Amino acid sequence: MVETPTIGDAMADAKTYIYEVYTTHLDSNQMVLVQIFRDPDDGRVLHAQIAFKDAIGDSWQTPYQLEKK
Repeated sequence: MVETPTIGDAMADAKTYIYEVYTTHLDSNQMVLVQIFRDPDDGRVLHAQIAFKDAIGDSWQTPYQLEKK
């Protein structure tokens, strides 16, 4: 779970989210990263994105937001 602080002193109002991360390799040896952020109350997906990188040590490319269906 990931906690996101709010601006100001009202830290009692901080919201906690479920964070899932998955990685794999394609046949081309390109790495794939999928990140999912869920509401902890109902499991609803709030945001999901996918990113790629070509080699170990390289930075992840700019992530693409996945569409909700």
